[in-house]
This record gives sequence, C-alpha cells and structure tokens, in this order.
Amino acid sequence: MKVFISHSFDDKKLAYELEHILSEYGIEGYLAEEDLKLGSRLEKKIEDELFRSKYVIVIFTEKAKASATVNQEIGLARGKRIKLIIMLEDGVIAPILIGHREAEVFTRENFSEHCKRVAEFMTDVKIKEIQNGKILKLVKGDITERKVDVIVNAANSYLKHHAGVAGAIVKKGGYIIQKESNKIGHVPVGSAVITTSGKLPCKAVIHAVGPRMGEGDEDNKLKNAVINSLTLASQKGFQSLSMPAISAGIYGFPKNRCADILVSESRKFFSDNPKTTLETIEFCIYEDETLSYFTKQFEQI
Repeated sequence: MKVFISHSFDDKKLAYELEHILSEYGIEGYLAEEDLKLGSRLEKKIEDELFRSKYVIVIFTEKAKASATVNQEIGLARGKRIKLIIMLEDGVIAPILIGHREAEVFTRENFSEHCKRVAEFMTDVKIKEIQNGKILKLVKGDITERKVDVIVNAANSYLKHHAGVAGAIVKKGGYIIQKESNKIGHVPVGSAVITTSGKLPCKAVIHAVGPRMGEGDEDNKLKNAVINSLTLASQKGFQSLSMPAISAGIYGFPKNRCADILVSESRKFFSDNPKTTLETIEFCIYEDETLSYFTKQFEQI
C-alpha cells in the first residue's frame, strides 16, 4: 500500500517518524521534500504522487494549518475521492475542507503511539513490543506470501502436505518441500522439523504437528508445537517467523483457545529466552473469525 504524507515543512521530524512507523507495517509513505530548484515542477510532482496513493495522511498542526500547500493537498484528495486521514494536533481546529464525516479523524496524543494506531487502521496489522525490541505481530493474509525468515506449516504427523495451509505451501513453494518432508518421515504430535522453502519468499519452512481435537491432552500438545517451532527457528539463527493458527482448522481445535495458547506461549518464549535470535514472531491469520480471537488476545497485551 502507498500513502501520501502531507505536512508542513516545519514538521519534518514528525513526518519522518510517521514514515518510519508506517514502513514497519508494510506501508510505503511518500514524503514530499522541499526543493526550491524544482520551482513550479514541485506542484506537478506532488500531484502525481498524491493521485497514485490510496490514502492521504495529513499531519495537521498549527504550522500545517497555515500552509497553503497542505490545504491544497487536502482539497486535491477530496476532489479525487482519495481517503483522508487527519492526524489532528490537540487544540487545532480541523480544516473545513474535510467536512463532517468525510475523513477518519485521529486526535494526536503520544505521536508514536498515534502513528501506530493510524497504521493499524489502514491495515490488518497489529504490532506489540514485548521487551527489548522483541515484537509480536498480527496480520491478516496468506502465509505463503510473507517475507519473513521462516514460516510455520500446520502439518500432520506423516508430513503429507495435501490440503489447507500445508497444501498451499507445497503448491506455491514447489514439490521440493514435499520431497524433503518424505525423507524426514513420521513426526510426533507436538514436534517440529524444518525443510527448504522452495520458491516461497521465506528462507525455510518449519513443519509443526498440532493436535487433532479429541485425541487427548490437546492443549499441552499445541503448546509443545509452538515452543518447538520457536526453539528450532532460534537454533537456526532466524530473526523473523510467521505462524498460522495451528490446529484451528480441519483439526477442530477451538479457535479461541488456539489464539490464547499461540500468543501466550510466544510471549513467554521471549521472556524465557532473552538471547533468542528471533526478533519478530508473527501470527498470519486468513479467516475472519479466527482473526477476531487473535485480535482480542492482542488487545489484552
């Protein structure tokens, strides 16, 4: 996603901070720079970038309120029906150009936290910093497209990747993943093994075997699958990992309990392993109902 950041040039530091935080959520921010050499060409360049953006985010401070450029950019966004997000400084009256309900308006408090809320509003991404820069991340999407070091596959004990997440991983990554899995053979429930990633954008695939509901001791088996996956990723020196809702699909494990176990065990892993190479543990959820349970868990962190 691409967004246009409208700001007063006197608010550059705020704009740079917003751009940096947006990038953490996979959002590309265009930041107009003041260049007197461009002369009249600056306006055309700004218009082109603005028209190519999905959102126009306005850092509307007292300085921006007095900026003809900022107000012009708001007018252009409205004219082209580009979605507006106004990051409104406390005490500043919102520009009349945005109307009453034509834009999502966020009142600025702590600016960094405010930037994160804006990013979360635009995406299906939530980020929680646990300790010392260690991050838990929640995204809605297709795990086969995640650009992380390693993804986790919700596998069966025989590592036969025919359906669900496992089938999609082999389909996109190539038969090499299944071929390596065949060499490994049987894997006990709660364990995890690793193979190549084939054509996937990640470096490797960890195959975690979660429990089928009804086989007994399901919670502990799921906890072990999570812990063993994270431990294996750390042993391999990986920094980022993406994990699906293991066992919450065709295996019938309750979605709310799955979210609770995956989030709490990942958080505990960071606490128990301060020297782990992992910096980001991500939960990549495709289905809306499951996502809602993970979202509730994130809200409690």
